[in-house]
Amino acid sequence: MIDASTKLRRFLEGLKHLKERVDPGAMAGLPQTDDLDGLVGARGAPRLLLGTYSEQGVRDGLERFGVTQKLRAMDLADFEMQFETDQPDYHTLRLLCRKVEPRCILAEATLHVGRFETEAPFATALHHREIRMLYLLWLLMQNPAGKFDASRPVLPGQEKPGLSVAHEVDRLFRAMALRLRCHGIINRPEFLHAAIIYSRSYRFFDPAVEGRLMALKRDLAHLSLADASWAMYSGQVRLASVDPPRPFFWEPEEQILAIEQPLVDYFESPQYLQASLQAADRLRFQVDERFDPLEHHHPDGSPRQSRP
Repeated sequence: MIDASTKLRRFLEGLKHLKERVDPGAMAGLPQTDDLDGLVGARGAPRLLLGTYSEQGVRDGLERFGVTQKLRAMDLADFEMQFETDQPDYHTLRLLCRKVEPRCILAEATLHVGRFETEAPFATALHHREIRMLYLLWLLMQNPAGKFDASRPVLPGQEKPGLSVAHEVDRLFRAMALRLRCHGIINRPEFLHAAIIYSRSYRFFDPAVEGRLMALKRDLAHLSLADASWAMYSGQVRLASVDPPRPFFWEPEEQILAIEQPLVDYFESPQYLQASLQAADRLRFQVDERFDPLEHHHPDGSPRQSRP
């Protein structure tokens, strides 16, 4: 598992188009006048996550948005919560499962609130605009007592099955972003399957990268999500719109959920939509005919010992 500090370093190094810098106001106590006050701890309380959320506030949020109910159904609702707030640039929230000894990570999120400016030529409408963002630097959700099965086989990067709470956690992060007065949420999905899952509501900042994902989804549609991700991870996806076709490897890029203006306008603009569609039309991908999903997992979905 990649530790949070390494994940943060890689994230910041990968922000090619964003001039990100810490917003000193991000860690300050914020007014408690909106309808999300139930998520907020007492102002000035020690060890507040992102300067705002107490442990009880996070627990209330998990309950409110349905995460705890799902964990309760899996007999995982008895968890220990940890905050790591000693780093000035990011905070980590961790849920530890009391059901498994030694205590295993049930969920972990490393978060940062900051702002960025861009000089990217494809985003002129955002030039000289201060945009506040909630960064998802690291997110892990897993069932330490779960087993993979044929309907949900192991995915690249997984050690344990997921928790099936992505929708609920997404709603929670949206509420946090609004509470923290952010214009959007940004992450950099490490694997193809994560980018596809996020693409239900997130868009890549660069329309060319968004078009590339559209082309991948189109050309790999005959594969399951797991098989498509394993084919990519193992180097068996080829860029077929060049001669000769060459292997194509996934590289993390900035994927954004737009919540407020001006990000919403940017992603809904004719320029962004046209550029992404044109990029998708130019690209073709194919899977190596020798690709065998069972190289990576058994028919019952469990992982094989050797991985690429």
